[in-house]
Amino acid sequence: MEWPRRERTVKENLLQAVNVMDDVSYLQPDILCFPENFPLPRTIDLSTATTVPGHLTQEIGDKARQHNMYVIAPLIEADRQKFYNTAVLIGRDGEIVGKYRKIHPTIGEMKAGITPGTGQEVFKTDFGNVGIIICFDVQYPQLVQNLARKGAEVIFFPAEFPAQTYLRGLAWQYAVNFVSSTLEPGAEIVDLTGTVLAMGGGRGGEVQEMTPRDQAYSKNIPVISATMNLDVRRFEIDFNLEKVKEIQKKYGRKLDIRIFRNDDELVIASLSEDLPLSKVIEEYGLEPISPYLQRSESMLEKSVEEKPLPSIAR
Repeated sequence: MEWPRRERTVKENLLQAVNVMDDVSYLQPDILCFPENFPLPRTIDLSTATTVPGHLTQEIGDKARQHNMYVIAPLIEADRQKFYNTAVLIGRDGEIVGKYRKIHPTIGEMKAGITPGTGQEVFKTDFGNVGIIICFDVQYPQLVQNLARKGAEVIFFPAEFPAQTYLRGLAWQYAVNFVSSTLEPGAEIVDLTGTVLAMGGGRGGEVQEMTPRDQAYSKNIPVISATMNLDVRRFEIDFNLEKVKEIQKKYGRKLDIRIFRNDDELVIASLSEDLPLSKVIEEYGLEPISPYLQRSESMLEKSVEEKPLPSIAR
């Protein structure tokens, strides 16, 4: 989603948000993500902060229940005389699933009174495992790595700017899907190979071509969408490549297998509901890239502990 920030009140922005939810409901989305602090007119104003739960999450939650969708609602949260840049995950039933508080607010935000968050959580939904980072968080890749290691399959990125180069690189680096929702043009949906599945308008007035599958419009708010297969994993070629021919011979078109020879990796996706990829992984002893790298790190640490580097006298 791309949410051009205009001189609207919080009440007007909230009305716009529920209208967007009505207008895109025909797409039957599993989840809809609003941009960072979408209720605010422009700059951070702590007088507009709301509690969680509160009236804003209640109104968004009522509409989420009506349309049977998850919603990520970013807002300024007031909690015990502190203020946070928070994204709230609301379930299909309208209830709060969880929330994430921005760990790396900008200097400007902290001067305005925003307190940094302190923890990350992966939220389980009925379609997959979801993580969230907010805007300036993208400058700190360890947050993405942490979510990926905790099992996040898709990371939502409500933000002011689209950070397209960052997200595509992080998607490949940590084998995780990304969905951005931004105040500036350029929101994207990116799969775990860094491939863009859907894209909003470009920056600097440049407008990218979008197909009807990619976009919808709600009161001049561009909303991008894509169908994302989450039953897909990336694998290091080592120890796995020799198994590919046998896997293809047995399962044929039930699997999509792509080999990235320049990067020494392969991607396997299940295309059949009756063949979960976990079954293939167990059957052939495949090891996805993330646990493979963690195992490699553990072996390296153990090796260094057992054989400490020699000291050098000078």
